Amino acid sequence: MALDFTKAWPFNKMVEQTVDGQAMVYIPKMYVKNEKLPDTATYAGKYAYLIAPDKIDDTWHVHPAFMNAGKEMSGVQIGKYLASKDSSGKAASIKGATPWTSITRDTAHSLGSNRNVSGGTTEQTGWHMYNIYEHHLIARLMLIEYGSSNLQTLLTGSDSGMDAKYHGIEMVWGGASYGEWFDGIDTLGTNSAVRIFKNDGSQTYVDTGITPCGAGWLKDVLHNKGTNYDLGDVFLAASVDGTQANGSFGDYQWFSGGYVFHSDWGGLAYCGPFYLLNGSASYASSALGFRLARYVE
Repeated sequence: MALDFTKAWPFNKMVEQTVDGQAMVYIPKMYVKNEKLPDTATYAGKYAYLIAPDKIDDTWHVHPAFMNAGKEMSGVQIGKYLASKDSSGKAASIKGATPWTSITRDTAHSLGSNRNVSGGTTEQTGWHMYNIYEHHLIARLMLIEYGSSNLQTLLTGSDSGMDAKYHGIEMVWGGASYGEWFDGIDTLGTNSAVRIFKNDGSQTYVDTGITPCGAGWLKDVLHNKGTNYDLGDVFLAASVDGTQANGSFGDYQWFSGGYVFHSDWGGLAYCGPFYLLNGSASYASSALGFRLARYVE
């Protein structure tokens, strides 16, 4: 009997919520294990991306999407819509609003935290710009729910489809008109090495020393571990191929040194939840925005 994902954890807990007037989608905290399958397994040598509501043993860890300033959160809320500008000049997640674009990634990072207010009856905490851990948490959930990495076809009906929706999150990897910046990932480390947010929720970077592999169809992903990071928690290319049919994920990554990263509005068949396009840290475009997220205590 096929599993009914509408009734299975955590998918049955992914619900739409309104916080401070913003349309958000809640995802409950989960623990993960990135396990290479043994030689006796059907998919020997491949990785299983496991999830659980509780820590099963010390081989499991909380997914970094649920860490804020060294503390485990009970969940995270993801903006249902790309961020727009509200009447007070703050980033918002509102249906039908024009996305806030023509900003650099660093500006988007600052705007992501501007909904936070300290003290009094209007206190708001946990707001931030959507980051690579959150984006690839959603990609992990898609893999599990759909049992395939060909997610663009499964969610849109076409290998060049756009404007995908997942559990209420609109344009979940960008869309036909807009892409979005991803916080927490770049290749601005020493000698253009990969940097990623530390997995303690500090929103500071750790330099992995890993050289990015270049551009192509995503074939294998990195699983390197180090102090304050485990690249098995995201999907960054370890190797790529020039032919789509030789890839394993159906998406393209321009994973080169000296860049920050975003999704794309016009990549068509290149796109999907694992897609990354490189850009300059000072780049801004009228077709490139960002998304709000919020930690839940």
